Amino acid sequence: MMADLVIQNIFSPFALFFLLGLLAAVLKSDLKFPDAAGATMGIFLLAAIGLRAGVDVSKVGLDGTILTSAVAATAVGALLAAISFYCLRSKLIGLDPSNAGSVAGHFAAVSSATLVMTVVFLEQQQVLYDAFVPGLYPFMDTAALVVAIILARIGLNSGENAGNDYSIRDILREALTARTTILLLGGLTIGFIAGESGTQKVMPLFDSLFHGVTTLFMLEMGVLAGSRLSELKGMSKLIIGYGLVMPFINMFIGAVVAALLGLGPGGITIFAIGLAGSCSYISAPIVMRTALPNANPSLSLGLSLLVAFPLNITLRIPLAYQLALSLDKLF
Repeated sequence: MMADLVIQNIFSPFALFFLLGLLAAVLKSDLKFPDAAGATMGIFLLAAIGLRAGVDVSKVGLDGTILTSAVAATAVGALLAAISFYCLRSKLIGLDPSNAGSVAGHFAAVSSATLVMTVVFLEQQQVLYDAFVPGLYPFMDTAALVVAIILARIGLNSGENAGNDYSIRDILREALTARTTILLLGGLTIGFIAGESGTQKVMPLFDSLFHGVTTLFMLEMGVLAGSRLSELKGMSKLIIGYGLVMPFINMFIGAVVAALLGLGPGGITIFAIGLAGSCSYISAPIVMRTALPNANPSLSLGLSLLVAFPLNITLRIPLAYQLALSLDKLF
């Protein structure tokens, strides 16, 4: 089963189109995307992600436990982004603010593919789980992305532009009113208010085109990443160590928080690896491509897709379940 999941996801259209774009760039093909095309795909995908997440939350509904868990998921997303950012900005690794923000956003945000695989794993093992936990996706994902962007922009403006009048208030306003944040939070709010019935006429557009547009977006990301591969030369190998170790740290933090919330082993597993330790390679590239254009996507996406993701689906999901069983007994 695990071998089948590895093959299915590593050889998914998203990963293969990214590799195709990468190969095209390495071979110096004339395959290129107009800037307007990339921006349009990004707007569509951001709106779709936010709207679909809002509809999912509306299906679950709201009560005290769910609201507490949503607040916790938001806090965990923000915390993981901050930990990653300052780790990447440390003297040991020394990434610039744009790349630190981009990588932190990728590693603190949520991978929908890993989330789905976590649920599949639990169902295969006949493990019950709290049904609302997958619906916490947008809370953790959005908080992680917004905090990573804010920290990156604070770093940029306190460095090369130090001494200007660009205050933290200005940075917060810019980050929270940027099109990436507006589309994610706005789409989530609209989806929650309208619900499944209210979005019936528009969801077919987003559902039918989402995966196709995503594959083209990943192709564009591959071309862009391949064109900047030379920037990786001479970069410290410690960043690879970060890509291997950080998801374990995120997973452990998520598992402890979920156990403190009183979730069962299944819910802890989903919170720990389906959400906290999953590492995004779809929503985060879309957001960071727009919000931090100077960041190198070959670094952030490569670490998330080629380093973190394979280990998630082969090792960390069953490990998270064993951790959940231990914490369930402890708490």
